[in-house]
Amino acid sequence: MGTDLEDFASTLPEDERNALLASIPMLIAMVAGADETFQDDELVAAVDSLLAASAQLGEQFRYSEAAQQEFDTLARHVRREVDRDDFRRLMHLRTAVHKMPQALREQYLAFASRVCIDIARADGSFLWFGNPISEAEAVVVRRIVAALGLPISDDVRALIEDAIDSA
Repeated sequence: MGTDLEDFASTLPEDERNALLASIPMLIAMVAGADETFQDDELVAAVDSLLAASAQLGEQFRYSEAAQQEFDTLARHVRREVDRDDFRRLMHLRTAVHKMPQALREQYLAFASRVCIDIARADGSFLWFGNPISEAEAVVVRRIVAALGLPISDDVRALIEDAIDSA
């Protein structure tokens, strides 16, 4: 027996289920890879997020075939062997999220928001001076927020807007 989110995922059509179960590595890749480099602090935040996904959302969000394929695609993308089609998968994820019962949707979106923001903030400022979110990361996070309806705080929204405006 899985978590409520895993049980919900099993009711979805295959493309939506795969998008949901692969969503955490996909979101990590979208944000961390926005500036075409993966910094050490982003990798640490990514590992922490994946461990938390298993604990809070369910093991399938890390170990399912869809999640493993996402890891493989990410590794091949980093080696510049393939291009990613994040927009199409983000739209499948959006459809799956909109089908969730409200309590599950709130749980999932809160977690996904923390992941995106933690990754974006992981390696951007020096000694807490300056904006920790780069312009490229801000644009990607803004796109994810708009597509999924991620809740973000006013502080984070201000950092995102500042990163885009000051570029």
